[in-house]
Amino acid sequence: MDEDGRIYFGLDEDPVRNITNPEDENIVHVTNYSDVFINIVEAEAFQLDEDLREEAYKFVMLSPPQELEGKDPSEYRTWEEATNLERGVMQMIYLTTAPIHNIDYIVHEDLYNHDALPILLEEFEKLGSPMVLFPAPQTVNDMQLFELIQVLHQMWGQLGQFENPAENKEEFEELYFQVRQETNDLIVRMNFLLSEEM
Repeated sequence: MDEDGRIYFGLDEDPVRNITNPEDENIVHVTNYSDVFINIVEAEAFQLDEDLREEAYKFVMLSPPQELEGKDPSEYRTWEEATNLERGVMQMIYLTTAPIHNIDYIVHEDLYNHDALPILLEEFEKLGSPMVLFPAPQTVNDMQLFELIQVLHQMWGQLGQFENPAENKEEFEELYFQVRQETNDLIVRMNFLLSEEM
């Protein structure tokens, strides 16, 4: 545990742990103590390379809400000071940016028969799988962030499993625009969170 009370294990240290409830040994919590989202069935971690993590952090910081415009970047917590969940969410935002933009192009150009669409939807199905375990929340702010990412995670799964977008354009577009809006709202929320002390 570090001085901020954050427990962290790297991927090579088996960060997914079973924690037995001290009050009832029949209750076991499966907890992810890393800073990445992990599919516990596929043993697949959704993580960025070291150099892209800084890019993901900057990407989030490039879209501050009006209230934080002009705030000195040194007043934000750094990547290293972010909680495991905050780091994981920033990575997921960055990983979904290109697929969201590509779907946006398909929707606006009415290219529903494009070969890329099934591949993009498959990516969201993977990201939105119920088997994906989030980093454990460790602060009060993390609890709020956890709830927000749960909603978006569910939407990724719905988008990924959407059948026949070409035949159900209105419904598909409504869901897609919800995903895009929730992602934008999450970026704004991340700005507020990283501008606060832990």
